[in-house]
Amino acid sequence: MEIVGTLIDKGIDFARIVNETYYCRTYKQTLVTGFVLQNCKLALEGRVVHAYVTPEKMKEFDVTPVDLSNVIDTLREVSGTEVAVFLYPVNGKYKISLRSNYVVDVNAIAKEFGGGGHTRAAGGDTDISPDDAIRKILELVEKQLI
Repeated sequence: MEIVGTLIDKGIDFARIVNETYYCRTYKQTLVTGFVLQNCKLALEGRVVHAYVTPEKMKEFDVTPVDLSNVIDTLREVSGTEVAVFLYPVNGKYKISLRSNYVVDVNAIAKEFGGGGHTRAAGGDTDISPDDAIRKILELVEKQLI
């Protein structure tokens, strides 16, 4: 923080750096994020929001996995949810991105898929269908919510 303060004192445009790093998206990223938001679903009495993108949709939107890396953070913004789940294809498998707000340890869930991370942000991958993976994830989330 001291280093950031020094940079700001020296005239670095900190607001611009934050904006362009965290809040700016390409037009294609905006379109695919909109698709995901239109097609996301709620589960476990609205405590979980989940979505996925297929290889066909990635081709349709002309996006790469890098273009999808921030979609999970937008899903996490859905009011009233505890967990956000987003799956998208990478190298013949589906990458699983998980976020939680307060209670659920998504790192423990990610470990079930050979992944890991932090208590509130984690991920893994799977070669099962996105629908089957989401069912399994919901079962694991539900155990933590009881």
